Amino acid sequence: MSLSKKFYSCLLLTGMIAASAAVSAGGQTAALGGIAGIVRDSSGAVVSGVTVTITDLQTGAVRTLTTDSEGHYAVGFLQPGNYEVVLGGGSFGKVDRKSVPVTVGAAVSVDVTLPAMSVTTDVSVTADEPLLDTEKVEGSQVVDQQIVSNVPVNSRRFESFVLLTPNVIPDGNTGLIGYRGISGVYNQHR
Repeated sequence: MSLSKKFYSCLLLTGMIAASAAVSAGGQTAALGGIAGIVRDSSGAVVSGVTVTITDLQTGAVRTLTTDSEGHYAVGFLQPGNYEVVLGGGSFGKVDRKSVPVTVGAAVSVDVTLPAMSVTTDVSVTADEPLLDTEKVEGSQVVDQQIVSNVPVNSRRFESFVLLTPNVIPDGNTGLIGYRGISGVYNQHR
């Protein structure tokens, strides 16, 4: 085979490989869909710079974008399924569209008219407990089922779990349990 025939054969083979790669790439995007739309205010004017959040309800994947200068937005390459589309914020109210179905090879249109932001006043009143209660001299702790199940203890005796409470120690002289530094002999159990 001459050099020119080898060159043309290589060129033809390279072209065929590139064409098959383009066909397979197109096949990959054909199984996807998209969501697009336009955002307007209550007067009908387009709104730019609006935040659009699209959430896949099955996987939890989130994509966030903003509308362009003509109020348009578009998200492609979405897996088929149900999506939540939240639009708005800032000086406008939010619009939440749930269960927007995305199908293979189609772009779903979600056009929205944003309501004006309503004026609300939030008042939060909290009564924080003090870190240290000077009126109370007793200490207690609840050793619940979760602690009992998750704490590694060699024996499953109640004394082993009581020792998890602050200020509780084994009384070495009597074999009892001492609370707040007082010998186990002087503790009253009711």
